[in-house]
Amino acid sequence: MSPRRIPPSRRPRRPDPPLLDAEAGRTLAIGFVLALIILASPQLTFILSPLVTLVHEFGHAAISWLFGYPAIPSFDFVHGGGITLQANERFTPILFLLYSAWGYGLYRFRSEVRLSQILLSIGVVYTLFAFTGLQETLMVSMGHGFELGFAGLFLYRALSGAACRMAAERPVYGMLASYIFLYDLKFAHNLLFDPEIRQIYIQGKGGVLDHDFVRLAHGPAGLSGVVTLFILACLATPLLVFWFYYSRQTMQRS
Repeated sequence: MSPRRIPPSRRPRRPDPPLLDAEAGRTLAIGFVLALIILASPQLTFILSPLVTLVHEFGHAAISWLFGYPAIPSFDFVHGGGITLQANERFTPILFLLYSAWGYGLYRFRSEVRLSQILLSIGVVYTLFAFTGLQETLMVSMGHGFELGFAGLFLYRALSGAACRMAAERPVYGMLASYIFLYDLKFAHNLLFDPEIRQIYIQGKGGVLDHDFVRLAHGPAGLSGVVTLFILACLATPLLVFWFYYSRQTMQRS
């Protein structure tokens, strides 16, 4: 006698996976507490803050190279923080190599319609940025953008254990993610509500080089608006990571 088959519409629905399993929740809690301890200690913050500086300057340099401007990220041992040394003139061979790679990709995947459409869209958007003032906006904003990007990557690794060879790595990633998010939120809060820190920031490096948010705001007047947008980005990034993690968990269990 064959077993009775349950119609698809009457089969019991699998329960949705929990937003966080026990291990992920424990990892985030440990990482968050460690980040708070570090931020509460000026000495520990001084030790770890170069990581944020390095990621920040690497973001400026990476996007500068992407648009054909050779750049070198470095620490600023005179005024503190970091500085990216960028060429004033675009190095055309870099663009030639990038467009050559793009053209080869279009030719290589010409039979795959969807991938070809994606590559074509990337080329159009890149060209729009590369030959308008938008490239400058992107090069300036991606210092803080890379901070949030790396924090998001660290958070995902803490949640999922992806690319972790040892269990102890997950709390470390959780600590790094929490530290960067809290560090950036504290920095933005001080710019909004501490007049002294705000004035020092507006003065720039040595009174000559404007800081990123001042450049994006095109002057001190619009600084509050830019900083507010950055705070929203700081809050949105972990939410997007949680959504991505939860979506992958749901797909894997379906």
